[in-house]
Amino acid sequence: MSAAAAAADDPARLFLDYYGQAAQWLPDQRTTAPAPDLVFDDLARAILGGDDPQTVATELAALVDAKKCDPAHRRGRVLAAMRAIDDAFYRIHPRAVATTASGPPPRWLADARFARTSTGAYATTDNDRLIARGPLQRAPRHLYASSGDLLSDYFAALAVAPLELEHDGRRITVTMTVIGFDPFRGVPLGSDPGAEIVGFLPLARERADIQAVINDRGGRGFASYGPGATFDAGAAALEGLRALGAADIAIMPELSLSEDHVAALATALGGEAGPIARLIVAGSYSTNARSDGDQPWNECRVLNAKGFELWRQRKLWPAGVVQANATRFGLPDPGPDTLTLEDNAGGEELVVADVDGLGRCVVLICQDCEMPVLAPTLFSAYQPDWVFTPIFDCTIDRGRWAHARAFGLSQLSQARCVAVTNMAYGGTGANMGIAVGPKEVADSHADEVDRAVALVQKPAPPLPLVATLTWRDGTWEQTWLEARRA
Repeated sequence: MSAAAAAADDPARLFLDYYGQAAQWLPDQRTTAPAPDLVFDDLARAILGGDDPQTVATELAALVDAKKCDPAHRRGRVLAAMRAIDDAFYRIHPRAVATTASGPPPRWLADARFARTSTGAYATTDNDRLIARGPLQRAPRHLYASSGDLLSDYFAALAVAPLELEHDGRRITVTMTVIGFDPFRGVPLGSDPGAEIVGFLPLARERADIQAVINDRGGRGFASYGPGATFDAGAAALEGLRALGAADIAIMPELSLSEDHVAALATALGGEAGPIARLIVAGSYSTNARSDGDQPWNECRVLNAKGFELWRQRKLWPAGVVQANATRFGLPDPGPDTLTLEDNAGGEELVVADVDGLGRCVVLICQDCEMPVLAPTLFSAYQPDWVFTPIFDCTIDRGRWAHARAFGLSQLSQARCVAVTNMAYGGTGANMGIAVGPKEVADSHADEVDRAVALVQKPAPPLPLVATLTWRDGTWEQTWLEARRA
């Protein structure tokens, strides 16, 4: 028995130990590893049916090392043990709870389920956590989705994900939370997975609805964005939510509200009697709190239909605009070679929320989608169901950055990406929202296309400034890359 395997005190940690070993093998060493005989699989399943976590881990590790064999055969036994553990965990995976055999799980598995409910993970090491493999509501990526051997795609129920992600040399802490079905403090069940209704609320319609001013910091101009002095963005949000009705998701744009507006919205939702979206991505705002550098953070608050706060997400990578966009937003001309940065501090934490009634959800505020290392690692390791992106821009179009980035990331997971921007700078016919699906849909839905994209257009007055789309329903297009003569 290896020293690492001997130290494992439950099947979750044994899986982490073996995963660490298997990740060091060459791809061909995994693909050519001989599978043990069926007796091994039967014995592994029987061992995993035991109750005591340490006994189960010890006996399974002893089974792997019961035979003196060459390295290739031992690799096969390790992989078989990992698959057996993965099969056992599938009994408590959110994706399969309703379809697996009835009957209580063994005690060690029930303990693992409780650990995930309270911490988001089944087990944690100094660098990684063992989590339920995403997506939580739909089928995972195919084993060969990467067109190569990828260890993480071997498993349906388990994934090993880093505790921190990297951006430009700094570490971003990943915090997990699990949100239950409670209609008052969680998110109740709604539409069938894959047929969710998404509502878009851009809030600002007129140029006066958005205020953009320059603040001097050390001799450099930073742009502060927010709702105009005469625009009650909180009231507009409540009106829009009422117009949307019983959507599954409602999303609002970046920096179109104030923190006080969001607080007022949350309070008002507590008294609403009509249907309201199950999960509300209430845009983002500049916080009243200040950083050590005296800057606010750019923060998004996620609410349920009752206005209860589910989690908050601060923007990780403050963005800037070039000369043309600065002029468009009513800012002083910074000159051709200057980037006018937003006057917000960078966040240090990314929240991954496992919403039992909706799936694994992440908020990436505007520029955060463009993080060159963090975003792909997030998609690959955490395999979210949903990525919500509040944006501050003039419009969202085919081929522009939001579409291009979401499509580029779509090959890494089964995530569905949803973004919205304000319409203060968008003219007639401008698009206020976009939804992008995975490059290859793992579920067998004949009516859902691969590389799906749908644009949401600004409605003309006097219609409410809201719109909805339903996944797999209506007119969806496919994203295509093509070359045109310059």
